[in-house]
Order: sequence, then structure tokens, then C-alpha cells
Amino acid sequence: MRPRLMSLIAVAGLAVCAPVSAHHSAAMFDTSKCLAISGTVRNFEWRFPHTWVWIVAPTKNGGAEIWGFETPAPSQLVRLDPRWNGSVLAKGQKVKVRYAPLRDGRSGGLMNSVDLLDGRVLHGAPNSFQCEQEMFGPSRATEQEAKDRAKKK
Repeated sequence: MRPRLMSLIAVAGLAVCAPVSAHHSAAMFDTSKCLAISGTVRNFEWRFPHTWVWIVAPTKNGGAEIWGFETPAPSQLVRLDPRWNGSVLAKGQKVKVRYAPLRDGRSGGLMNSVDLLDGRVLHGAPNSFQCEQEMFGPSRATEQEAKDRAKKK
């Protein structure tokens, strides 16, 4: 190919990629905290740029409240934990979510991991192992998963 055409293709490629790099920060989440909440899956949005998990959780007064948890994009989730897929969470499924809360106090946050009833823990953020250990102490499962991930890198 001619050099001029190659240059044009490269510039076009960079122009398309530039908006992808302009992304919001995680400043809205208090990542120094690790909280957990149990509830029922209301909706699971497996899409770009972020996957969302919506759960209905009981309130202290006997009502229910909708919580929203942001996670990375599907491709990033699969890299963190290959068990992720678009059907791993279904409406009505009981789950426990570990998360970094929103700084403004709204019901939601950045999902670190989700516990499923069958005992699986799906990690949804790079710091999810640290969150798990802060809440429950080190476990053999999380230590082994961390070692396995380190070998892959």
C-alpha cells in the first residue's frame, strides 16, 4: 500500500479509539470500603461499556429497595473470571454482592464480587480479592484463585 493511504488509515483508527479512552473515573465510589448486601437479581445488563447488576434487597422496615452495581465491560469481566457470561445471573436469582459504595450514599456501587447460591464467587473488579479478605479473612479458595491469576499474567 501507498504510504499516504497507510497514514490515513492510522489517523482514522486513532480518531475512532480516542473516545474510548475518554472514560469516567471511579471517584464516585469509595473504594476504601467493602460492603455486602444480599438480594434478588432484578436485571442483569451484559453490555458495553459497563455491565450492570440490579438487585432488589429487603429494607429494615420490611420493604424492598433497588440497588445498582456497576462492573467492568463484559470483555474485562471474562478476563477477570472466565466463568462470567451473559446468562450467569438470571432474574429472580438470590445473590450476595460485595461492593465499594457510592460516595453520595445512593443505593449502589462498584461491584467487587457476587456470591451465587451454588457456592461460586464471581469476581467483578481487580481489587475483589482484597475486599473478600477484608470482610472474611483469607480463604484457601481466594488465595488459590489469586495464584492462578498471577500465573496467567
